[in-house]
Amino acid sequence: MTAYIARSGAAKKKNIFRQRVLELRGEIGREGPAHRLRRGAERLRTARLNVIRALLAESRPVREEDEAAFAATAANLERERQLWEIVPVEEIIQIYAETTEELPRIDRKRW
Repeated sequence: MTAYIARSGAAKKKNIFRQRVLELRGEIGREGPAHRLRRGAERLRTARLNVIRALLAESRPVREEDEAAFAATAANLERERQLWEIVPVEEIIQIYAETTEELPRIDRKRW
């Protein structure tokens, strides 16, 4: 028996995020209307923010000696959350328009 509930928390949120990436890339490939692309990019942004929130909740320390490691993780997740909140929708569409198998990285230096 596993020590965790399968497909819950951050794992489930990551799967939803991957689905949103595929949906957005599908709309880009079909050259869908601009409003659908924007809506898909907003849904992708929301899914990514949900992943970050779930990771933050799951990484909370149980013991006091884990506080230092959590502080570094929390700071990284907070920076990523702020980045995803301010990146424009057009930039998200442009980033995910590339046809690669791996998920692209956002250029943090620009934002």
